[in-house]
Amino acid sequence: FYGIRFYNTSNVLIRNCVSEWNWYTGFSGNAASSYSHITIEDSVFRYNGADGINFALSGSSSSDHVIRRNTCYENGKHQNNPGFDFNHTWTSGIKILGFLTRRVLIERNRVYKNGYGGLGNRGNGIWLDFCKADSADNANVIRYNLIYDNNKMAVFLEVVDHCHVYGNVIFDNAHLGEA
Repeated sequence: FYGIRFYNTSNVLIRNCVSEWNWYTGFSGNAASSYSHITIEDSVFRYNGADGINFALSGSSSSDHVIRRNTCYENGKHQNNPGFDFNHTWTSGIKILGFLTRRVLIERNRVYKNGYGGLGNRGNGIWLDFCKADSADNANVIRYNLIYDNNKMAVFLEVVDHCHVYGNVIFDNAHLGEA
């Protein structure tokens, strides 16, 4: 199901890993309670069924994560079932989901060719979903990434407060309907 999975885990470094051909995600960080200080760097996440990297929060808060110098490509593209599969409907290279997500730094990643045509959000490059930092001092930051050739948006901010997006190189995204 997952290449690397954390649940209610803090203070971890993932470096120089390759996570590929997993049914759902290459990395999944999830918690019913608070977790923080997970760094993922210098790794490759490719050919996973939904997301390359996915942080999700179903409980309290998530903060102080660093996603740096990774390559995320062709996720949400190869393991889709011929019929509808809910788990492969909303896909991305990097996805952060959670109501009180603060101080997440996403920088210097290469995110490309994620997703395939069809309904839903199949293939965003970097997607922050319901990430509501409580102040500008606790803002999430997306900077200095190379994001291209994704099926949907390069950067998708959905129900987000206090996020800084700057210095990214973005081109040739939104191939809506292409296989």
